[in-house]
Amino acid sequence: LRATLATTILQAFEKRHDVQSGMQITSADKKRLEHALALLDDAIGTLENSETLKYRTNWVGNRAVAHKLLGHQEKALADAEFAIKLEPNNPGFLRQKAFLLHEQGKSDDAIIIFKQILGNPKVPEVALLLAGIFHEREDDTSAIPILEESIKNTKKPDDLLSEEKRLLIHAYMRKEQFDSARKLTNELRATNPGSVTDLVIAARIEKRAN
Repeated sequence: LRATLATTILQAFEKRHDVQSGMQITSADKKRLEHALALLDDAIGTLENSETLKYRTNWVGNRAVAHKLLGHQEKALADAEFAIKLEPNNPGFLRQKAFLLHEQGKSDDAIIIFKQILGNPKVPEVALLLAGIFHEREDDTSAIPILEESIKNTKKPDDLLSEEKRLLIHAYMRKEQFDSARKLTNELRATNPGSVTDLVIAARIEKRAN
């Protein structure tokens, strides 16, 4: 029951873009997260030396999320590694560890893990995360094929697919592949004609191309 309540609290935060994008949480948010963390500590503590914990690995993964949102990066990584020890092939835990490593400046290690789970349908966001690291490094030669392959799979959330396409457009622009950038922008605008973001991107392409 404690772990279930903690999960409910964390799911509410995971749906909020402001928290997930790294913006500072409020004092009320902090209290709720600390409450969730305490519940998970108690639940996990009761099973710490039990085989049963192997069937409750999501509790450990959720505690890693709570630590991350509270800014406890080292504890979050420790829990991600603990979860992987309990369930080595869980792509969600591997993605979690890779993302935390990247946030701590260990991007080379993160890339290795992301590549291992790239294409796994259980973690469709990995292509965007991996390509994003390469794009940050201005290595669009590596980013572009990852995104080109990923956008072929349309069985993913629309917002994720759109973000992949936008990142690919920026990569094309940096490589001065303006025809490819235009084509993809037109696809986005056809899907969502009222998008100001895509209208601005289209204008930037024409400015760069001329």
